[in-house]
Amino acid sequence: MEKQFDFNQIGKRMPYGVPDGFFDRLQDNVMREIKSSKPTPIIKSKAKTRKAWILRLAPLTAVAAALVALLLIPHGTPKKATPQEGSYAQVEQAFNNLSDADRSYLVSAYQDDLFLNQ
Repeated sequence: MEKQFDFNQIGKRMPYGVPDGFFDRLQDNVMREIKSSKPTPIIKSKAKTRKAWILRLAPLTAVAAALVALLLIPHGTPKKATPQEGSYAQVEQAFNNLSDADRSYLVSAYQDDLFLNQ
């Protein structure tokens, strides 16, 4: 029962049909239905309106955040730390104001310090 299917036997006849004049009256029928039907009211849900506001405010929020950041971040180059004049003299004066026992303790404590005695 192996029979080859042959398209030539089918022919070019359309298997579906429409009533006579259907396409001629189609536009008039559609326009008549549109005019007779009542428009459906558009009901906006609160979630959609809230989402719309958020989408509108998002760019403004980004601009506001950028402005706040620009105002809060200090501008300009940082000032270089200037060495205090006479800082070693102040340390020497403080050392001289110590008692003899305190001076000898400091000398003995820092005598073996690896970082000071390099």
